[in-house]
Amino acid sequence: MKVRIIEERCIGCGLCIKVCPQGAIELVGKKESKEPSPPMPMQMQPFQPLPIPKEVELMMIMGQLKMIESMLLGMKEWIEK
Repeated sequence: MKVRIIEERCIGCGLCIKVCPQGAIELVGKKESKEPSPPMPMQMQPFQPLPIPKEVELMMIMGQLKMIESMLLGMKEWIEK
């Protein structure tokens, strides 16, 4: 696989280092800055899941339990035949 780095677009986040399977990328000459770095554009930010409200989480769990219950009942019917 050939990788092309566009240095002008690099913001120094180090994400490419973390995902490189060969460990062939490293940041060199990173300037120490006293100013906070600007926020990353939304399309470049790593995925962060949104928090799920407790009510929705409980509904999801209940749905999974109902699915398991129907699977077990189906297995019971199959065994009894």
